[in-house]
Amino acid sequence: MAKATKPPKENQAKPSAWGGADLGIHMMVCVVVGGALGYGADHLLHSKPWFTLLGVALGFGAWLQAMWRVFKAA
Repeated sequence: MAKATKPPKENQAKPSAWGGADLGIHMMVCVVVGGALGYGADHLLHSKPWFTLLGVALGFGAWLQAMWRVFKAA
């Protein structure tokens, strides 16, 4: 009798062909984009450096969430 395989989870991250290098790129992009958005908000609201720090922290959190998904899928 053939062995039944489990269907893949819908939100499961797919393995990367980059071998983990994309995690570093993803971290850089998340933190830089979060920081840039925070810097823009600081510039508009004259509240330096609070939104920049918040944007960097949220970008880092987004990266941690992405890492968690990748390691959970492995």
